[in-house]
Amino acid sequence: MFDSDFGPDPLALLTREVLRERTPALIAEACAWAVGLSDQPHHLRVRGRVVTTGLTIGARAATGQLLSGEEDGRLELGDARPGSFQDALNSVTADGTLIAEHFDREVVEPFVLATCVQAAERARDTRAAAWSELLDELGEDGADLVEVVRVAEWEAPLRIDAEHLVLAALGA
Repeated sequence: MFDSDFGPDPLALLTREVLRERTPALIAEACAWAVGLSDQPHHLRVRGRVVTTGLTIGARAATGQLLSGEEDGRLELGDARPGSFQDALNSVTADGTLIAEHFDREVVEPFVLATCVQAAERARDTRAAAWSELLDELGEDGADLVEVVRVAEWEAPLRIDAEHLVLAALGA
């Protein structure tokens, strides 16, 4: 958020403002994506091998069983309450990847990119001087807003904020 010694970057702050405005849509997308999880087969990693438990994620969650195993999980997701969304994110799929990786790729990353592009559009339309200065700094012409967002590196910090918002709404 602080790109200079002189204070916060107004365009980075704008991305967070747009994210706050779009938070209900993010939560709705996360809920819609999570609906299908309960019917998915449940897997655990046992001694390095991924095995099916014979139950669905929903069946395990309904009985209060842990969904994630001791060998898997993201540190930032911490110790989750059994059966919670956070616990489901820490569980593995049949190919051994975390459900959290699928959630990031399918929900968070596209949502954050779209949010950043909306912020770029707003900056271009309402903050012409700051927008022009940014384009000069980046060596971009502004024709491709996705490229401007990527070069400006707006996505990574906003992705963290988006993940925190989802976990605050659904995680515990």
